[in-house]
Amino acid sequence: MVELKLLEVIQQTFPDQSFTFDQLRQKSTKGYEVLRDELYGLIETDKKVIHQFDPSTETLTFRLTADANPTN
Repeated sequence: MVELKLLEVIQQTFPDQSFTFDQLRQKSTKGYEVLRDELYGLIETDKKVIHQFDPSTETLTFRLTADANPTN
């Protein structure tokens, strides 16, 4: 079985909604550190994902950028 690239997993699972790291971990078989490094690569290098802190829930959430969202 071939594992989807992280961006593809995010596009298919969370196309129009924000998600937490724990939600993403449930959709991936990658280890914690590999997943973290790939996710932050999508944020810092590829600019495909943004992150923001939600003060009401005190949670860091992630969301696809418009450029990375296949539904736009």
